[in-house]
Amino acid sequence: MTHPLHHIVRVRTTDELRNFVRPGLLDEIVVNANLLEYSGRTLTALLQETSLPYSVDPVLWRLQMPEWSKNADGAPKRNYQRLAAHYAMGTGLALGPSPLVETVASNGQWQLIARNAIEYQQSRLRQSEAPADLFGMKHSLDPVRLTAPALVALTDKEDAINRILANASIDASGRPIAVQVIIPIERLMNPAEVARMLDSLPMDGVGSYSIWAPHVTEERLIGDESLFAAMVRVVKTLADRGIAVAHQHATYAVMALHDIGLSSITHNLNWVDHGDPFTPVKFANRSCRTYAPALRRAIRYNEASDLASGFDADEYRELYCDCSYCTGLYSEGHHPFNQLLDTHIVQKGRRFITEPTAAALGANIWHFLLSRRCEVNAFSAQPAIDVIARDIERAAGLHRGPDAARLSHIVSLLKSA
Repeated sequence: MTHPLHHIVRVRTTDELRNFVRPGLLDEIVVNANLLEYSGRTLTALLQETSLPYSVDPVLWRLQMPEWSKNADGAPKRNYQRLAAHYAMGTGLALGPSPLVETVASNGQWQLIARNAIEYQQSRLRQSEAPADLFGMKHSLDPVRLTAPALVALTDKEDAINRILANASIDASGRPIAVQVIIPIERLMNPAEVARMLDSLPMDGVGSYSIWAPHVTEERLIGDESLFAAMVRVVKTLADRGIAVAHQHATYAVMALHDIGLSSITHNLNWVDHGDPFTPVKFANRSCRTYAPALRRAIRYNEASDLASGFDADEYRELYCDCSYCTGLYSEGHHPFNQLLDTHIVQKGRRFITEPTAAALGANIWHFLLSRRCEVNAFSAQPAIDVIARDIERAAGLHRGPDAARLSHIVSLLKSA
């Protein structure tokens, strides 16, 4: 019997962990190491209070490019400086100011960086551990898994470095580890490059592989048959090794790969899909978009209003969304859109723009997380084609022909996988 999809949520702020992470809505938390350096004590206290297992993403790849370590004005970010200092201990190197592959000169230095990253995951939280009588030690601070640091595999040079990092991590951890497979789209589209990269990955001592294809949005994935086939090839090849396969930045279409061997998915709490780039993203205005479970994608507020604002409770539940947040609002006599689509006018320089209110942002996070949990449960329990078939029927019932066609295309891609 196929195991259920393991559902991991990546928290990017302490507020996300404090306000939205609850047992039953997910199976595990992952926190980025740079967040741990930014808010170590608060993060530690919150993790002590939860019963959910957690792991730390070492995000070594963020030191691969100097841009990550600098503020908009070019000044160094202190949390990245501290993280780099942890990883560089004993190497005599200053990590961050220059590209990593130009800074690290020897295999021995890469091995030491890997050992430092493993030790960091094992012990960093305990440095900020609160007294037992204050927080009650409700939850162990031992991570549920250890992850080998890795670089974005731009070329076979990074492949070789990643193998050194993985093997050194395996030696340092004393238990099976997670190995990141970070493959840019340019290599993903080249079968020979994919084969070369996958062949470079170790097998002994590996507990799981964790795939990430930066800049690959869901629309790009399902809009390019060659790209979808390449992702399927990666998942199948790794799953055939008998080792668990995860996806670090999963979407609805990615979850459908459960049937071909994907065992775990991770997502953050942003319902607007940006493809999770590996280059720093500049601040953007808050988007007036909401996740539409009826269509399995984010849509603009006015589009959502036109689609479902006139629905009564039963119609909304059957045709648009049956998450417990929305049904709970209906039970209190409120249409969910009163909260999900709430906006206000703010001034940005000389411009006045419409943005979601803080309450709307919180409402949309709950709505998205609960909806995603329902999707995880559906793909865990039934064949992906059956799950998507019901969504096609609903989209067609809403007279959303393009969305029904989009979902039908996912089925076609799965059938040819």
